[in-house]
Amino acid sequence: MNIFDVVPANFFSILASKNKCIYYDCLKLIYDLYDRKMGFDVTREEAMEELVDYFEESPDLEEEDCNINQTPREKANYVLNRLSQTGWIVLETDNDYNDLVSFRYYALTVLEGFDRIATPQEEDESDYAVFEYKGYLYSIYSLLTKSADSELNLVLNQVARLAIEFIGEIKKINLKLRDYITSISENTGVRELMEKLIDYKTQLVDKSYQRLKTFDNVDRYKRRILEKLEEVYSNQVLMNKLIGAYMIDKNATYEEAEFALTRSINDTIDIFNNLDDLIIDIEQKNKVYVNSTITKIKFLLNNETDTLGKLNYILKFMTTDKGLTDRQLMSKIETLFTISQQQQLQINSLQTPKIFSRPIESSALTVHDRPDLDELQKAFLEAYNSKFSEVAIKKYVDMILSKTETVRASEMFGNNIDSEGMTRLLYVLVYGTTSDGYEITKLNEKYETDRFLINDFEIARR
Repeated sequence: MNIFDVVPANFFSILASKNKCIYYDCLKLIYDLYDRKMGFDVTREEAMEELVDYFEESPDLEEEDCNINQTPREKANYVLNRLSQTGWIVLETDNDYNDLVSFRYYALTVLEGFDRIATPQEEDESDYAVFEYKGYLYSIYSLLTKSADSELNLVLNQVARLAIEFIGEIKKINLKLRDYITSISENTGVRELMEKLIDYKTQLVDKSYQRLKTFDNVDRYKRRILEKLEEVYSNQVLMNKLIGAYMIDKNATYEEAEFALTRSINDTIDIFNNLDDLIIDIEQKNKVYVNSTITKIKFLLNNETDTLGKLNYILKFMTTDKGLTDRQLMSKIETLFTISQQQQLQINSLQTPKIFSRPIESSALTVHDRPDLDELQKAFLEAYNSKFSEVAIKKYVDMILSKTETVRASEMFGNNIDSEGMTRLLYVLVYGTTSDGYEITKLNEKYETDRFLINDFEIARR
């Protein structure tokens, strides 16, 4: 995939202008502010304060980008809007009418890369890097529970860094999920929505979200990590040893070492105490994206029989059969649709029919007991969801895989797929992201039908 399939075309334009150093400084200020926050956003006013302070002491922007006579606040506002236009940040208003600033997920990755290039590598950085492939939470858990007290001065530093990196990954998952949700309204065809859903599964779920749900599950390690950190914090003898080691290592006073160490431990504890809310937010966004995408695809499929759907189908049909003459083409199109003819009405048909009246016989009203609406709703939902429940879809996939080790979507559903088959295909894909019975692998070959063109995918047992 080309980088410009992901980022906007003008994404790097601010870094190629005369004011590139100023723009990068502003990005770093907002990034550092964003990194210090536990939530997913910072307020616009917080970002403005950082930039106003910067422009009160920094050189003026070149005339190429901004009027040099503007006040620091006007320049800060201009820079925020420019960063939004080029796709680095998102400016939005929440339900409480607060103006917020947050980064695009790819912007965070780029800034982190720039930061690594510009920051000298520390000698002990390779020590914590070897744990990264195992997962952040598992690494923190292992460091805290398997290290001796004499190693804690080094371990706590690594734990603090890994905790910050872990929160950074959580934030990137949240930002990318928001972009996927936004793409639902931008994509209006079944093909685009299906392709986006497969991309969501392979790019986000498999690489990040699935790890949070399985190997790097928060509930699996959080309690023991917090217990260990609080145990260290409450052990004054151990804390004094750690403070002494910090004083020697950093050439600091006792007060400076105590403040730095206490702050590091408290910040790490705060991160883990706030993790549940962040994970719940991601869970909700995941459900919103999957359910909204399926709902829109089903809506588009159900509307293929209306006038617009028929016209689209006719146009597609006319562009694929290029070898036919106009007469041959029209004769083929006539067989695709039934057009009812309206005939003229005869004069006699407008006569008013005779009405034979008879007396109305009165009868007593029958009073029925109020039905149990909860039971009716439950019965309705069970009947509606029975075909496409997770259990039903898993049984369907199990039946297919009982005859073969792997199967492609194109083999399961064929080229003449109907609306029910399309819905089943969607749920096979969606449940494949969380099912422990089978997994899905994206292929580089195309699966084309009359309704969509997507990358084919393979289904196999886990």
